[in-house]
Amino acid sequence: MLLYALLLLLSEYYGRGEFTDHFNDFLKRKYGIKIQILLERLDMGLGLWGSFGGKLDENDPISKRPVLFIHGALSRAAVFLKHREYFIYRGYSWSELYATSYGNGLNSVIFDGVHCKYIKQIRQMLLAVNNYTGKTVNIIAYSMGSAVSRKAILGSFCFDTGELLGASLTHLVNTFITVGGTNHGLQICPLIFPLCGSISSLHCNSKLMKELNSQPNRFEGRSSYDIYSLDDSIIGLHCCNESCGVLPNHNASFKVADLDHFTLLSETITLQLSLLKQTDGQNNNNSITRIADINSEDDIEYS
Repeated sequence: MLLYALLLLLSEYYGRGEFTDHFNDFLKRKYGIKIQILLERLDMGLGLWGSFGGKLDENDPISKRPVLFIHGALSRAAVFLKHREYFIYRGYSWSELYATSYGNGLNSVIFDGVHCKYIKQIRQMLLAVNNYTGKTVNIIAYSMGSAVSRKAILGSFCFDTGELLGASLTHLVNTFITVGGTNHGLQICPLIFPLCGSISSLHCNSKLMKELNSQPNRFEGRSSYDIYSLDDSIIGLHCCNESCGVLPNHNASFKVADLDHFTLLSETITLQLSLLKQTDGQNNNNSITRIADINSEDDIEYS
């Protein structure tokens, strides 16, 4: 009976979608209560899981480089709960896995945009995880989360509000992976919708996309990779004469067949983890040199 109760408590903990008390206390001390509330997102409501991450107490070790998961539109941190479960199964602890939610997870994507407030929130989360763990951070960004996080890392000014974000945070990121990322925008993106406007949007010719994709060097982290699907009808394939899901200046690109936008995230999870493991084990070499080093799934083409 005692064992059953213990297992039930552990199951309840792993299913939680908010920060630990230890991480919350750190956020309040370091940044204030407003930032703590902004990042934890309890306003998402019960069962919506607006965030996760943090140590249980001061003695809880962080041995691996922390991973920050960044969701896409029409989503929230909970989209990565299966990732958290799988990463823990593969040797991570809950103190090494983090996520927050921007937006409300329910707005129709056509009525939303790549707002400065989203970019600032992800930038703040990256800074917080780095300061809390004392380590550079790995990032896995999904869908629109790619555009939001890339701008958060690049810094400079927001296009929609003119607010100054600050200097680049490239030095805080070890490995940056996009999955079904809007790296060149969306193939079908009518300008009449806020998400596809000419300023800070996912239109391939928006000011935001032009800035992100005109950088001469990799700025997302020490290493960067993209995973995209030929059958992704949400992102599409061709954006202003570029492959929509391909990340400029990447170390490697992984093209997948027979996966839609939603299954791409879950069905390439072993590849995502393999990329993190390889780059975490590197010292001076920051490129993937052998496809055999990656535990890739079937029907994945490497370039």
